[in-house]
Amino acid sequence: MELQEKVMTYAKENGIKLGFIAEKIGLYQSQLSAWLHGKKDIEMIYKDRLERLVDKQ
Repeated sequence: MELQEKVMTYAKENGIKLGFIAEKIGLYQSQLSAWLHGKKDIEMIYKDRLERLVDKQ
């Protein structure tokens, strides 16, 4: 499963809004949303933060 899918599943299963996740990792919600929909790439540091966040589960 790709990281984008993991993040979407994590948010949906836990009832967490994307804005909250974006704030936790230091991105704007629009940047996170664009990345999740394949329209924009994000720096590796944010991907690492997302990995740690979704793997805490």
